[in-house]
Amino acid sequence: MFDPAIVDQLAGSMRPLAVLPEMFVYEIHCRDDRRRLSGPGYEYSWNLVMIQSGGFMQRLDGREDFYDATSAYVTRPGQERYTGHPAGPGDVSTGIWLSERLVKDHFDGGARLPAGRITTSAGFDLAHRLLVAACRRGADVPEAAERAYDLLARIEPPPNTGWRSPGTEAAHRALAAAAAEAMAAGYLTAGIEELARLAACSPQHLSRVFRRVTGRSLTSYRNELRVRAVLGRLEAGDRALRTLAAEYGFADQAHLTRVVRRHLRTSPAELRNLLAAHAPCSVRPIKNESRDSLR
Repeated sequence: MFDPAIVDQLAGSMRPLAVLPEMFVYEIHCRDDRRRLSGPGYEYSWNLVMIQSGGFMQRLDGREDFYDATSAYVTRPGQERYTGHPAGPGDVSTGIWLSERLVKDHFDGGARLPAGRITTSAGFDLAHRLLVAACRRGADVPEAAERAYDLLARIEPPPNTGWRSPGTEAAHRALAAAAAEAMAAGYLTAGIEELARLAACSPQHLSRVFRRVTGRSLTSYRNELRVRAVLGRLEAGDRALRTLAAEYGFADQAHLTRVVRRHLRTSPAELRNLLAAHAPCSVRPIKNESRDSLR
């Protein structure tokens, strides 16, 4: 069962969403501190963390990556972590605290949970947002738990990139992070030439390295971010699809609909109804909640 002591440790840094069997779902809000990295901090439990919006730098177990709405990560008890928010207006994430028993029974004590940055699919992100929407509208525990378990079943390890040396790996990760950070900081509609200029390299080199690090082309990655940004706006209640199309660099509303349908096999209008959430989660309240997080 969920350990109430976890609430005491987390209260004041997050917004609760649901208390479920062997899990606790919460939302994290962080400010933009314009700092590259601060820490160290140390994890005291198992958590799956998924980014809703914005982005941040993070070093886990000595490996530094940029995290945005295309990514997630799993924390482990005792793990050393450095975090910074150098770009954008801050970020919002969803966390799922996992009990030791759940990790032992379903993930071989953590051996089957990937380390570091996890690149997530558009389908994963939609399942994540549907879980949040279900919690906010006060869905019953069985429904919310089923959605949470579905997310856990979708976790996959990062691609095997086969770097020749640790130095090459670090350099390539830094270059891909610079491009991802630029998109999170307001260059979401920028072309590869502009992103390459910001990253101080050639477009050809950035294209090759970015695909190697993330497993996706820059165009595919940018479209993933744009689709997820639109999902966030639909979740927040925005209804003007033509305005969203213009804001996120689509040619028109029809182009927005085609891209969203290609990624999620459904239309923005249908997603707007799926993500509607009119009531806060009433499963279990927590006192002293805050919009700012010390991740």
